[in-house]
Formats: sequence, C-alpha cells, structure tokens
Amino acid sequence: MVTSSSSTATTYSLSCSRRIWLHQPQQRVTLTFNWQNKANDYQLILTKMYKTILKLDAAPDAVTLTDPDGHTYHGTDAAQLVQQLTGINLPLQQMRDWLIGLPTGADHYQLNKNDQVAFLTKKIDGRTWEMHYSSYDNTKVPSLPILMTLKQGQLTIKIKVSTWKI
Repeated sequence: MVTSSSSTATTYSLSCSRRIWLHQPQQRVTLTFNWQNKANDYQLILTKMYKTILKLDAAPDAVTLTDPDGHTYHGTDAAQLVQQLTGINLPLQQMRDWLIGLPTGADHYQLNKNDQVAFLTKKIDGRTWEMHYSSYDNTKVPSLPILMTLKQGQLTIKIKVSTWKI
C-alpha cells in the first residue's frame, strides 16, 4: 500500500520491473531496471542481456554498490557512489517517490485531468531535473505510472514499467 505523510519520508513496500532507455550524446543504452523499496531501504538492479551491470543496496546510512565484475563499493550517499563509479548522475533519493508518481520535494509539478502528476521539476546541486509522466495504470489502486521520461541537460532516461508488485 502506498501511504504518504506530511514529512518528506514516504513509506511503502513495492517492487517493479522496468525497461529503461538511457540517452546521452556519447551513448545510448537499453537496460532492465528492477527497483525494490521497503520502508527506508531500497535496491536497484540494472541488467543488460541478463548480466548485472549494477546492483545498489541502500539504507539510510549505508550504501553498497556491486559492479559487473563483482567488486563491491561502500558509502553513505547512493547518488554520489553511482556518479563516481558510472559517471551517471541520478536523483536516487527523489526517485523513490517519483517512480510511483509522488512529487515529494519537487520545486514545481502539474497534475493531469485524473489528479495524477503529469510533470515535475526539481533543482538538485544546480541541475534541473524533469520527470514527465505519459501514462498510468488506472486498473490498479493506487494508479501507478507505467511510462515516464526523466531529463536533465542532455541526459534522457525513458522508463517503461512492465510489472508493479505492491
């Protein structure tokens, strides 16, 4: 069940499998994206052709990242660790809520005709991130996004959900 409170923390337990398309001027990559969220912890696994490219386990003060060669790295900031090891800057703290269509911490957002988030923006470390929600699965309660685009500068990440488990 998805619940939200007046604080910035959102508590829910879910997992989703998605396909993402990562577009930067120097590369275009299609990956399978598995996100699992439980209370304050989350796990992100990126795979390509059934090979794990990145596995990230994050808790409030402990992050572990495993690369394709099985090397393990530890830190306290998930986004910083991913940036250092992959060169890709992702708003991982915000993604926990943005993936389910909550505009937590957004500087600006707009709702669609069904009162679902259609678009949001957030400035993080001087960079403006945009999340566009193209489609929701309205057959489930709560309705969850199934087609999204995350943009920052020349980086575009298209996200298509194949499975939600709540």
